[in-house]
Amino acid sequence: MPSGRRGRFAEGTNVLDAARELGVGIESICSGRLTCGKCKVRVEEGHFAKHAITSTATHLTPVGGDERDLLHAMHGDDCRLSCTAQVTGDVLIYVPEESRAHKQIIRKAAGERVIDIDPAVRQFYVQVEDAALGEHRGDWRRLQDALEQEAGLTDLTIDLHALRKLQPALRQAKRALTVIVWNDREVIDVRPGYEEGIYGLAVDIGSTTVAAYLCDLRTGEVLATESEMNPQISFGEDLMSRVSYVMMNDDGTEKMHDAIIKALNKLAGQAAHAAGLKIRDIHELVVAGNTTMMHLFLGVDPRELGGTPFALANRDAMDIKARDLGL
Repeated sequence: MPSGRRGRFAEGTNVLDAARELGVGIESICSGRLTCGKCKVRVEEGHFAKHAITSTATHLTPVGGDERDLLHAMHGDDCRLSCTAQVTGDVLIYVPEESRAHKQIIRKAAGERVIDIDPAVRQFYVQVEDAALGEHRGDWRRLQDALEQEAGLTDLTIDLHALRKLQPALRQAKRALTVIVWNDREVIDVRPGYEEGIYGLAVDIGSTTVAAYLCDLRTGEVLATESEMNPQISFGEDLMSRVSYVMMNDDGTEKMHDAIIKALNKLAGQAAHAAGLKIRDIHELVVAGNTTMMHLFLGVDPRELGGTPFALANRDAMDIKARDLGL
């Protein structure tokens, strides 16, 4: 409560982890070290016909000494700390206002500046030669020849997903294709017939807010802006709390990586919808963030950032297939 979310969890799951799996944000600054007291919750006791359960405080593990002392100091003797209380039976949990991870900011407008438009992704419309009996070129080679003739592109490779779409697209549009090429060296998509418009998403992953800007790569115009609270905040309010969470939980990196990927997919969908586009129309994604945010975005364990010499896994830009990250 008050979100109304419900689920089944293994006995011994702590309330904070259960809430996260249900998408309920609970403040947790100390990453479960019993120092902040921000994750207070309350057990609603009684029989709840709506949920077909009988909820009682005894369906959580007993209060430990450190938890009792912290709650007493905070005048929260009727509460539990969700980071340490574990589920042992049916229970209805109320998250008080002060413990909720509130939706913050949530609009970051893009500024305007004069730039030269030079996108990494370009679009070409070509007519591919028909196949002929006894002529041994494949359709991919025929497409390469068409792109060399029409656009001067050579030594191209093709993404496997684009290759799988190639022949169906050629059949559908009588050998006419719209071809998406990345950095003048890889065909990343093919579309039957003529399609106009090529779009990219610029993302700023901040420790508090994630902002996404959908751009027309031909004009540089920002078509839509979407933002939301960084969902990793439920694992730790600041950067070091999140690194600490990884140090204390073997699956911490995976959980925070999954959380930010889910948020980016959501923002991409919202931005595309706002601009009257489909997610498949977005062919380029650029992501920026601080060192910890980038480690977690890539699914790289950030614990080396938590102590001297604060070694980075990588500080250089990388080119990655979006699907390899779950996008």
